[in-house]
Amino acid sequence: MSCRLSAWKRIGFVALLGTASLHAQQPLSPLSGQPAPIPNATAAPAAPASLRPEGNAGAAAVQPLPGMTPSVPRASVARVTSGSGNLPNGQGQVWREYDLTPYTQRLPGVKKPESAIVDWILRETGYEAWHGDVVTVLNADSNVLRVFHTPEIQTIVNDIVDRFVNPDLSGFGFGVRLISVGSPAWRGRAASILKPVAVQSPGAQAWMVAKEDAALLVGELRKRTDYREHSNPQLVAVNGQPLKTAAQRPRSFVQGYQQGNELWRGGMPLSAQLQEGFSLEVTPLVGHDAKTVDMLVRCDIDQVEKMHLVPLDIPTATGQKANLEVPQLAEHRVHERFRWSGDAILIIGLGVVPNPTPIEAGTPLLPLVSTAAPRSDLLLFIEPRGKAGTTPISNPAPTPNTAALPGSLGR
Repeated sequence: MSCRLSAWKRIGFVALLGTASLHAQQPLSPLSGQPAPIPNATAAPAAPASLRPEGNAGAAAVQPLPGMTPSVPRASVARVTSGSGNLPNGQGQVWREYDLTPYTQRLPGVKKPESAIVDWILRETGYEAWHGDVVTVLNADSNVLRVFHTPEIQTIVNDIVDRFVNPDLSGFGFGVRLISVGSPAWRGRAASILKPVAVQSPGAQAWMVAKEDAALLVGELRKRTDYREHSNPQLVAVNGQPLKTAAQRPRSFVQGYQQGNELWRGGMPLSAQLQEGFSLEVTPLVGHDAKTVDMLVRCDIDQVEKMHLVPLDIPTATGQKANLEVPQLAEHRVHERFRWSGDAILIIGLGVVPNPTPIEAGTPLLPLVSTAAPRSDLLLFIEPRGKAGTTPISNPAPTPNTAALPGSLGR
């Protein structure tokens, strides 16, 4: 009987600890500093002072993973307090909440559409503005964006949010086309129609081109025997949301061997894998006047130029010598933000770079690796299509200015 009573006492003590832990971990309201209400929960009694995690008197209990032996609670080295419960505003910070539903409700099939707004805010303000000596908050869900910052930053945030929630800017789209040609010689003949745009990425160039001239340029480039398209010509990026496309294939190689056992003395190959090909991401954002466009472009290309064979003095199951494979990689990275007039086409020349994975309709990805480690002049065409969409640049309605492109653009 005494054993049973002792067990019930232990259960009651554990229940008390659980109640105290729930009370101690209840979140505080960001403005009032008072405990936030817990929905559908009854009021819990106050926890004993000895169980409250204040100061450095508490211990950091580490929850063990399944199958692991519980560790001894570690005493905290840092001095930790609960603070005043109020957000410091010594630099004039103010709290603002922005309604995002006019934007997010237009995208019911998009997961976390609000993340695009947060990304643009960080690009416009700079990441360091949120991680310095000023106490700040930047939090968003599908309904509300919560910001705690100075009035100057709040003005920038309000400007970005307006460009997303404005219904007059919701229908804008941009055609995206990634093509390559074997030589950059076409640039010399097309120089008269190319209006330069500032670029920061080394080796990259960008130009604004009138729609009718861009149509003629694409038509001339398609006559070349080394012309390739690496993306679906029907790709359309929607204002405010990132468009992602990729063409990659796994490449396996032997990076080592494991010795066999007594029954089988041959080396066991240890395989590894890497991805080769390209990935492209573009994110457009139309200006308030619907006449300017900001666009973030990110393109990553990975190519295996060569596999170096390293012989090992390890017999395989067939009695032959084993070889290690060491990949020789070529990479190209472009991460750039562009701004241009929405009535022109943006052409981005990424330079003579590792050839992206060729794609043919109805066929698998072709190998990237060749003896010559192929290179090509990679071009990205961005075509504003307005709210209702326009004719693709490969089938232009207006008559191009044929005098703008003298001669042929290549073989």
